[in-house]
Amino acid sequence: QPGLPALPAYVPREHDAVLGLVVKAAVEGSSGIAVLVGGSSTGKTRACWEVLRLLRDRPEEWRLWHPIDPSRPDAALRELPGIGPRTVVWLNEAQEYLDVADGGLGERVAAGLRELLRDPARAPVLVLATLWPEFWDALTVRPAAGGEDRHEQARELLAGHDITVPAAFTPAQMGPLARAADARMALAGRSARDGAVIQFLAGAPELLARYRHAPPTAAALIGAAMDARRLGMGAALPQAF
Repeated sequence: QPGLPALPAYVPREHDAVLGLVVKAAVEGSSGIAVLVGGSSTGKTRACWEVLRLLRDRPEEWRLWHPIDPSRPDAALRELPGIGPRTVVWLNEAQEYLDVADGGLGERVAAGLRELLRDPARAPVLVLATLWPEFWDALTVRPAAGGEDRHEQARELLAGHDITVPAAFTPAQMGPLARAADARMALAGRSARDGAVIQFLAGAPELLARYRHAPPTAAALIGAAMDARRLGMGAALPQAF
């Protein structure tokens, strides 16, 4: 609709207050890390974006760094030594940086981030990371006695810094949505099942409905793509496959 901003109106929840404390500490000079843990389309990335308003209004400039080229872990490892004060390190889908077995690359990135956070000469820096619960578990679980510890550095980096992002809005949070000025939020308030407001806004129910009602050939193609992802292929499946 004309006049609506690109992003729907934001509704702060409990995890936003906890995240804000980490950012305020960075404003005051203390390096820190916050790891938002939640399922798909629960609002982790948007929460990170919104909390950065605390930095956008500061007289001193902050830099937002999102390493991606030539690959996420390679870029992080290459550029970490040059990261200086007042930098936000943005690690969306942090497993793409930390759960990389090739040559111990993920552990080297985790070690570099730990060094960055503990270096007073480069403070303050702020690391914002997002993870699904299953990836959090994989990166932080302690190995059985005598077993290989594949994620020692990642566990030390992440442990104690997790902030849970709930999958659903509470009934009290849902109430005002139906009266919201933003038509998208009002529709979500009326239509989202079981408080799944963020998933509704992200189109997840519609995507699932399209899959359920897809013709056989389309459903088979999507099923093959899902199997390929489960077997370890990347997100960008080639046309030849």
